[in-house]
Amino acid sequence: MHFDTEDIPLGTDTAVEHILLPTIAAPPTTDLSEQFVQLRASVSQLSINQLKTQSSIGNLQNHLLSRIDDLEKASADARTQQDQDLRGHFKSVRQEVQIQKTALSFEVHELILSK
Repeated sequence: MHFDTEDIPLGTDTAVEHILLPTIAAPPTTDLSEQFVQLRASVSQLSINQLKTQSSIGNLQNHLLSRIDDLEKASADARTQQDQDLRGHFKSVRQEVQIQKTALSFEVHELILSK
């Protein structure tokens, strides 16, 4: 779907002007869920009176909200996977530190015994 006249039939007397979404000037550290909430609110409040029928508006809004839901789920899945990956890395680092700590203890113990 490209959201053009092929996707949404328009009459000759209906002109679609630009639909402006509010810009979200957020720092990169902003929580994505808040941005999704803002985007969902923007889509819900769009006045798209240039479209030919009320059902086209509902269909378009439902499609957009469905895509937002898909993006939210994909984002949550990605965060979960990233969390699991980081936990695995931290566990490996802790194990390596423990191994090195044990080896160093043996070396110090051997050094003390050899004197």
